[in-house]
Amino acid sequence: MTNIYILFYLLLIRSSHSLPSLPSNAIKIQSHIIHVKQQQPLTFIIENSSEIFEKVPGLTTQFYHTQPLLYKIRFDGVCTTYSGVWTRAFVRLMVDDSLLYGFQLTPNTVDRWKSISGATSLTDVDQIGGGSSLTIPTSELTCSKTDFIYLQPGLHTLDVGARGDGTATPSMSVRGGQLTIELIQADQQAEPMNVSMANPLGR
Repeated sequence: MTNIYILFYLLLIRSSHSLPSLPSNAIKIQSHIIHVKQQQPLTFIIENSSEIFEKVPGLTTQFYHTQPLLYKIRFDGVCTTYSGVWTRAFVRLMVDDSLLYGFQLTPNTVDRWKSISGATSLTDVDQIGGGSSLTIPTSELTCSKTDFIYLQPGLHTLDVGARGDGTATPSMSVRGGQLTIELIQADQQAEPMNVSMANPLGR
């Protein structure tokens, strides 16, 4: 990870000496860091169907910063669903123990769908932005999820949540997961487009 940080740092320094004349409203990127974490243990089994997301072990990552940062968070892994009439598998990114839905943080509760305009069930809300699959019977699929969020200064904890919704026991498993986090710092006066929207989900 240190090598990745140094690489981007050097690239930024090198490019800063050859910057062209920029318009006054251009957003200048001051730093860019990439952090990658592997799932440990490699396999996480969720025994029963659940309406609440369980955290995938070994992926919890904490960052502390004194300036606002734009986060790009991506999870890639393999989701296995087991024999049953049907099984839905969901993965979702989490920030500070809340679930991330299109720039909006929502508590990990059974009635979370009520906070999302147009949603009438947990399936509706947990399919926002992808990250879900419906399989019959046993299947092994790539499960990926990418989201962006603009976080204010402070300590922030990132996780990956998973849940299975179906008739099989165990419900599902997540294997070989990788969490990739990009942290981008722009000018303090900048207001990045889309990440500061007041009503990103139509509320």
